[in-house]
Formats: sequence, structure tokens, C-alpha cells
Amino acid sequence: VFEGERVRELEGEKVRKSALPPVASKKLGVRRPIPHSERSERSLSHSSPAHGAASDVLLELIDARLLTSYEVREDEHDPIRRVEIIHESLLANWPRLVRWQTQDADAVQLRDQLRQAARTWDDHNRTDDTLWTGSAYREYVLWRESYPGGLTEVEEAFAAAMISLATRRKRRRRIAATAAVIVSAVVAVIFAGLWRRSELETRRAEAQKLLALGQLEIEENPTAALAYARASLDVSDTYEGRLLALKALSTGSVHRVLPRFDGNEIVGGTVFSPDGEWAALIGFDQLRVAHHTGGQSVLVDEIPPHGRGRFTPFFDHSTGHLGVYKTGEVRTYAVPGFAEIARQRVDPPPRWAIATEGGLFFHSHQGGSCRVERLQVNSPTEVVANLPLHGDIYFDSTGRWVAYVLGDEGSEVYLKSLVDPTIPVRHLHTHKEPISSFVLHPELDWIAIGDEPSNTITLWALDGETGAPIKTLVDSGGYGLSTDHRGNRIIEMDQEDGSPIVSVWDLGLPDGASPLILKSRVMGEPGGAAIGSSDRWIVDVNLERAAFWPLPENPVLEIPNEGLSGSGVYGIEFTHDGKAVVIPGYRGLYLQPIRAKDPVQHVVEKRATLGFEIDPEGRFFFGASKRPSALMVVPTDGSAPTSLESFSDAVAVVAVTYDPKRGLVAAGAGRGPAEEKTILVWNLADGSRRTLGPIDKAGEGLDGAFMGLEFLADGSLLSASRDRGIRRWRLHDGSSEQLLAGNCAGIAASSARDTAVALCGELGGATHGLSPVVIDVATNQVRTLDHFHGEHIGLALSPGGDLIATGTHTGEIKISRVSGGEPHILFGHETTVYGVAFSPDGRLIAAADLNGNLRVWPVPDITKPPLQALPLAELMSKLDSFTNLRVVRDEGSPTGWMTEIGPFQGWETVPEW
Repeated sequence: VFEGERVRELEGEKVRKSALPPVASKKLGVRRPIPHSERSERSLSHSSPAHGAASDVLLELIDARLLTSYEVREDEHDPIRRVEIIHESLLANWPRLVRWQTQDADAVQLRDQLRQAARTWDDHNRTDDTLWTGSAYREYVLWRESYPGGLTEVEEAFAAAMISLATRRKRRRRIAATAAVIVSAVVAVIFAGLWRRSELETRRAEAQKLLALGQLEIEENPTAALAYARASLDVSDTYEGRLLALKALSTGSVHRVLPRFDGNEIVGGTVFSPDGEWAALIGFDQLRVAHHTGGQSVLVDEIPPHGRGRFTPFFDHSTGHLGVYKTGEVRTYAVPGFAEIARQRVDPPPRWAIATEGGLFFHSHQGGSCRVERLQVNSPTEVVANLPLHGDIYFDSTGRWVAYVLGDEGSEVYLKSLVDPTIPVRHLHTHKEPISSFVLHPELDWIAIGDEPSNTITLWALDGETGAPIKTLVDSGGYGLSTDHRGNRIIEMDQEDGSPIVSVWDLGLPDGASPLILKSRVMGEPGGAAIGSSDRWIVDVNLERAAFWPLPENPVLEIPNEGLSGSGVYGIEFTHDGKAVVIPGYRGLYLQPIRAKDPVQHVVEKRATLGFEIDPEGRFFFGASKRPSALMVVPTDGSAPTSLESFSDAVAVVAVTYDPKRGLVAAGAGRGPAEEKTILVWNLADGSRRTLGPIDKAGEGLDGAFMGLEFLADGSLLSASRDRGIRRWRLHDGSSEQLLAGNCAGIAASSARDTAVALCGELGGATHGLSPVVIDVATNQVRTLDHFHGEHIGLALSPGGDLIATGTHTGEIKISRVSGGEPHILFGHETTVYGVAFSPDGRLIAAADLNGNLRVWPVPDITKPPLQALPLAELMSKLDSFTNLRVVRDEGSPTGWMTEIGPFQGWETVPEW
């Protein structure tokens, strides 16, 4: 059956009789006549003659019963004319039909399959399981695009269901693909994060290993510890690494290294030019001269030896030239440029050569005497002295005089002029023990003598014999004493476990102060120590290297106090003039001076004194003694102390405060019975006393103990107590209010800013697990401070009320603004620090630990960020300015790391932090 467009194609085709089947040809040849009217009615009229002829052929086929034609009307649509093949011979012999059959064979098959599949789908309740999918659906889509006919209602529904299912699946596939992409991206991000995390953890582990290696070096070789800290920060920037670097620098003994050059053995020392710009090194094989800007040595020269001897360089102050002596030969070099300008022989070669500002001095033993000769550049040697047989000998750095030791016991010191032979020999000192080494003040103010039996260095005035030394330094039994150009320091060479050690005593510090120890774990015999013209650099040498150590302009005062060891120090204060620190303990109350020549003063002896207070005008001290319990008033003019009736002997008092404006002094009960957990307030004018408290529910022992008291400007009183927090007391009626609950120990107040600070923590917490809080006394508002977390026990507030300092359970001191910010950290103590105090001018900070060790530092510049808070690049640059010792990878080392020496930075600038 054909209809529509294909019927119109049949109408338009020219059919040749030879193309028709035999039956059709016969019938066309014997055609039955049809009336014109009938033919007209049956005619398939066309506009063109060709279509008319074709219609006639089609009509003839219809008349021959080979085709049949009829119309079909569906609904309201126009009728559709159909042509149906009756005789099968047309299907085989009509070319167009044959072509149509060939074209429609697959389509007809798919049409039949569609009809059957639609019926099956409808019979099974139209479920998705029976719909075409995959390739079957794709074949249907292609067929439907070219199929012009219609479909039944069931077939249309089947097709719509297929399209819907395909759309849903396509959407699900798109969603699944998108989800897969997202999941892949997330997995990639996770794996990248895990990789980064693994890499970070690996780097952190490596950094921790470097920190552990640095910790092993911190005591014996702080420079190496700093190098390990720097390497750790280079691997992974950690707060622990920053603190290790800070701790290494806090030792004050980090150096720059000038390594030996081409096998040169540096053994003798260093000689600086008058302006400090050049340094010539004493060695065996080569002469080396370095510049203060660093880099390579600017001069390296060799002198063929006449027997083994060492180079002795010296700078001639009159000409500025550099002279070098070795085994009988002197060479002279121009400065700068170092062109050789002269040579001369010294015969016979003297044994010892000493460089001074006045030229080169030789001393050699001949029989029972010592001959001293002087050599100046471009001048012959001249004998300037013949000395008796001596022990030690010392030449003045200016070349003006020589001192020497005589006597059977080697205990007599004499002085002889090297510039004026008419000046008689002067006897300087007679020592009680044999003299192992000595040094004189540049202006002959004193002589410092070291002797082995006592292991001390004693300074004796040279303006007249006295029965006692003007200063005594605890010595380690070293040798090779020297001094700086101004006589402000004494320097001693020593050796420990095969490594050189330099001890530097600052003579401006009081007796008992520890020296600055400069040491590194470099093996070799120590050669000597020299100090630059600026007195800010000291150089010590040995077989391996020359170490340049910067000297602090404001040294830290460190006084170990073995007398207080184990007795405990729970609080300290500066005296009103800032010249001494008041230290209490179980063995009394005494004043430790922080300057030279001031003596130690025992204010209260042999009576346990924990709580105390100082009159701001320096007229008296208040000390709370134990057994018998009393509040002592100790005048500073030497008059007899008085006692104010206090608590029972069962109470230990650690909190005392004084209000000079109102003449009131208050003390709070510390450890003791519950019924005595009160505050006693005395009026010094009339001797009256009143009691505040007790605190509600105070217990025995330390429960409710008063750990700190402070009078405020308005006359009220702040108290900090164990597990009872902070309270404000009104003295006129004895009432109080709690400002903060918790466990509190220590409080400080400043009238300058209406501010108070206290150390507080959780109820029942450990006394060292406290953090500072700030109290606005005008509003009673309390706030915590950042960067201070759970480890503080000592507390101080600066006189201006703007800085807070805390001592920690592990020995560090932290200083920051009361307004907050990263604190500056001071290292030095190794145990709990209870006692912390600012000097009256706010320039110094003092701290004492439980073992009685006292340290006094300059207050850091709070306007600058602390070292551990610097940006990494700035921090690394600052660390690099201190030393050129570096830690680098070494797979052959057991640790995987080794130290090496980088480019030398010179000594032009002193690094600071």
C-alpha cells in the first residue's frame, strides 16, 4: 500500500510498456474503452502533460486490476489517497517499486519490530524494563527521522517512553560523569593535601631532629646550636626552632669564624691595626691579613723559615706600616695595598717576640738575665732593658714599660720603663702565693694576679699598698691574662676537654658576678686572645680557626648565690635608688649590689623572711619574719629595727604592701590555720591595727592563703589568694568584693595608669600553671593577656605601669606591654623564677630563681618585635649576621648533617638583636 508522497511519485513516473509485466501489457493492448465522462471523473488531473500521461498509465493499471486506488479519511483531516498493489508481478518488474522495496526492507522490519515491542510493553503495564535501550533505541531514532508515516497510539506512547527513559539515563550519565570529575578532583586535592601533609610532616620531623642536635650543643657550643636552629628553620619554620635560636643568642657567646687558609696553623693570636680596620694573624706557615668587611684574606705571604718559628706581625703606629717577624727576618708592608717595601735581618734570632703599639719587642734569656730589645720599622734593633731572671713577663700594649716577676717563690712584681732608662725600677706588689699570670691596668691603676692555689684573680690597687684586694674574681685556673684598651675587662684563656675557653670579666659588675664564657667545641691548643681597638670584639685562636666574638655593650649581670641554694627566693625588689636588689629567703634579707665597689648588705640575718616591702624613699624596709612571727620595720640609717605584732608562729607571710601616702602597711596570712586567713593593716602614725577577713570558707595550709597585696591610689586594697581569686577591700568598713574567681598568686599595681596585674588560673590548679590578667581598677574589669599561657609564677609591673614581666616555671622571663602583644623572652635561669622586678627607672629587669641565682638584664626595646616573632626572611638574615657557621647535609655523617664554615662577615659591625 502506498500513499501520500509516494502515490504522487507514481503519478509522475513515465511507465514504458516494455517495463510492465506481460499481463499488464496484454491488457493495455486490448483495453476496454471507457467513456470520456467516466475517464474524466476517474482522471488524476495534473497541470503538466507528463503528469497527465503518467496518470493515464496509472489508471490503465488500475483498470487492469494490477493496482487499486481508494481514499481514506481520518478524523477531520483531508482525505488521503492510497494505491494498493494487487498483482505481485509489479513488485518485481516496476523499477521504482523494486527500489522502494530495497530501501524499505530494513525499515519495514523495524516497523514490525516496533509494533510488536509496543504491544509487549503495553501488555506488561508499560514498565521501563521492556523499552528499547542502547543500540535498539539509536536505530529507532534514525528510522523515525526518515519514516514519514504515522504510528498508532500505543506505538507513540512506547516511543515517548523510550525517549523519556533515554533522556533520564543521559541525565544520570551526565550527573555521574560530573560527580566522577568532582570526586576525581576531590581525590586529587585530598591526595595532594596528604602528600603535602606527608611532606610537611617529613620536614617537621627533620626539623625536630636538627633541634635535638642543637639542644645537645647549647651548653658547650652555642654557636653550633644557633647554626642547627637556623638549619631547622630553613627546613620547617617552627616556634621551637625560633626559641632555640633565641636561647643560643642569649648565652652571649656566638662567634664568627675565620678558618685556616691553605693549611695555615693559627697558633699565636691576632694583632689589630690602630684603627681596627685590619687584623694580622700570628701563625707558623703563612702571614694572613684580614679586613674588617670580611671576605678572603687580603694578604697571604710566606717567609722561608730559618728553623721552625712563627710569624709575629705588628703595626707600626708612627708610620702605619705592617711589620712581620719570623726567625731573624723582618718584612715591612705598606698599608693598605700591602706591597712589600723593606726587608731586614735580626741576628742572632731572638727567642720571643711581642707586638705593641711602640714596636716589636724581643726578650731572650742570656745567663741569669733577660735581654729586651725593641725593633721599629726601618730601624735597627736596640737594647732597652736587661732584667733579672724572671718568671712571667708582661709588656704594656703601648710599649712604654715592662713588668716582671721575681723572688724565690715567684711572688714579687716589678715595673721598668722602656722609654726612659733614668726612671728607677718600681716594686708593684708582693703576693702571698706564687704568681701564675698577671696583667696591669693600661694607666697602672691596678694589677690583676692569678694564682693556682686559690683559683682566684685578685685586683690590687697600685696607688698604695692595701691589706685587701679591690676586687676578687673566681678563676677557673687558666692562664694568659689580658685586658682591653680601657681596662674595663679582664680576659683569661683556658682549656676544657681539649677546646679553648675565654673568660671575660666586666669590672663594672660587682664581686661574685660570673664572667662571660666564650667557648666552642673546636679541638686544639689555645693560642691567645686579642681585643679590637673598639673593645667590642675579642678574638681567640687555635690550630683550627680564629673566632671573632662580639662583646655586649650592656652585659647581663649573673650572680650565682650558693648561700641561698635550696632556701628559696619568692620575691625580689630594687632599692629606691636602683643600685641593689633586695633578696629575701629562709636565711634572711640582704641587698645584692648590681654595680662594682658596692658591698653586700645583710638587712635581716638568720631569720626567715619571705614577704617584704620597700619604702619608695628608701627610709626603711618592711620584712615579715617567721619564728618568731613579726612584721619588722628596718631603718636604712642603721638604727635598730622595730617589730609590729603580727600573726602566730604557725603562719608564713609572703604578702606585704605599703601605702606611703597614708602611712599604712598591710600583711596577709599565707600558709597557716584557716582562722588566721586574714589581712592585718597597721597605721604607722598611731600604731593602731585592724583586721580584714577572714575569707569565707578558707581552709588549712595554703587553702585561701594570701599570695599578694597591693594598695591602690584611692586607699582600697587588692588581694590575690590561693583558690579565692582577686578581691578589693574597702578599709573604711572592711567590706570586699570579688573581682575574679580562681587560683591566684601574686599581684602588682601601678598608680600611674590605674592598672593592676595578677597571676591567676583555675581553682585547685598548680601554682605554676597561672597566666597574667589585667585589672582596670577604675571599672573593676578584668581581661587576660595573649601569648602568656599556663606557666607563670613570678610577676612585676614597670614603674610606668605599661610593661609586665613574668617569671616561668621553666626559668624564662617574659616581658610585654600591658596592652598585649608577643612578649620578649629572656633566658638564663634553669629553674622556677618567683622573684621578678623592674628597676625604679624602668631600664633594668631582675629575676631570682629558687636556687638564689640572680640575673639582671637591660629591659628589651618593646617598640621592636621580639626575635621569635620576626618574619622568617628577616629572622634568617639576622641569624646570619651572628655567625658564618652553617649546618649542611652530609649523608656520610651518622646524623646526616655536618657543620661547615661559610663566607667570613668580618667585624665592621657588631650584630645586635
